[in-house]
Amino acid sequence: MAPGEWSYELIEAWYPNTTWNMNRNDIAIYSSHEFFEGRKTYAEIGGCYYAARLAVSELFERIQKQAKVVIMRKSTLAIHCRRRVEYKGACKAGPKAGA
Repeated sequence: MAPGEWSYELIEAWYPNTTWNMNRNDIAIYSSHEFFEGRKTYAEIGGCYYAARLAVSELFERIQKQAKVVIMRKSTLAIHCRRRVEYKGACKAGPKAGA
């Protein structure tokens, strides 16, 4: 967060072999944003943009403030494996923690 009037941006990095980046060998980075006037179209990233925006909006409503906000999210294979999301065997048993 930074001082200023409301603006919001969500940046996501999707790592290879994850649900949204299964066929690439590099990290895919996408973003959506809005300024004080708001958006006129649906965010390119989709629902996660609005889920994170809701949390920020609720905080600002509660504290009666506004600010510039940038949220950075990353999606890695480990995150998907922990959530038991498997696609074509992408989640394989790796070394145990501490090994």
